[in-house]
Amino acid sequence: KPYFSGGSLHCSISHTRSMAFCALATVPVGLDAEEQNRRVRPGIPEKALSAQELAQWRASADPAQTFLQLWTLKEATVKLTGDGLRGYPRHLSFQFLDGQPVLLGSGFTYRLWQYAGHWVALCAKPPLPERCRIVSI
Repeated sequence: KPYFSGGSLHCSISHTRSMAFCALATVPVGLDAEEQNRRVRPGIPEKALSAQELAQWRASADPAQTFLQLWTLKEATVKLTGDGLRGYPRHLSFQFLDGQPVLLGSGFTYRLWQYAGHWVALCAKPPLPERCRIVSI
């Protein structure tokens, strides 16, 4: 996990085939991004999603997008905690309340958005940075 020694800035990095993303914040953060057109291999949702998430996925009008949203949230979480992906993160079970992602009991806050054909998830301990600015370079 990248870090700045002796400073008050925290960072998290993610990349896809076409873009790189970096979150810089004054609080610890986890960031992940996935291309929305990424193919979801058969069998992966059953390995990666909790029982509750599988029900959401199966009921979804667009299962591939639902999976990619849940996956980015899971990866952002393990980047924040420093746990990394050890196997499949089925122990993390997200739900959407009023359209916002929630991991009950975690104490984390989330932001999930679309950017240039990607799902981008940001995870932080409260307070989640109020402003997110995307800079293209």
